[in-house]
Amino acid sequence: MKIYIIGAVASGKTTLAKTLSDRLDVPYYSLDNVVHLPDAQSPTGNTKRSVTEQAQLFAHILQQDRYIIEDIGRPQFTKGLHEVDHILFLDFPVYQLYKRVIFRWLKQRVGLEKSNYKPTLSMLLKMLKWTNTSPKTLIQPFLSKTITLRNRIDIQNYINTIKIK
Repeated sequence: MKIYIIGAVASGKTTLAKTLSDRLDVPYYSLDNVVHLPDAQSPTGNTKRSVTEQAQLFAHILQQDRYIIEDIGRPQFTKGLHEVDHILFLDFPVYQLYKRVIFRWLKQRVGLEKSNYKPTLSMLLKMLKWTNTSPKTLIQPFLSKTITLRNRIDIQNYINTIKIK
């Protein structure tokens, strides 16, 4: 099984990927980690990998027999949309994403939640801006294999339909 979870910042992609990974015993990959490498010396807490390195890492993931990938819908990962069996599109209202971004940022600032970046005010503003970026147009050619999940109930119902391996 190959699944691509796609949605805006703070839509719950990683949480869903981890849940499905555990339930199905399938590895999951956050494409943020393909793009960025942790770097404590950097002002942002990470550095961007070269385009070549990103492409190599992504190609390696796609060669696997089974995987779950999650991303915001970066164009360089469009090939993944072609390769997967199912696309799970997390389509939450923007106001809800704003709340999630702010709450996550606060938890990261006080050390209650780990992050792959430094939770600066600048990063908070960027994330709030990114919540308005939807991958809807990117998934249009793949609607026949796309399942849209618009809230926690949709997600829980989807998880309940998954057979445990």
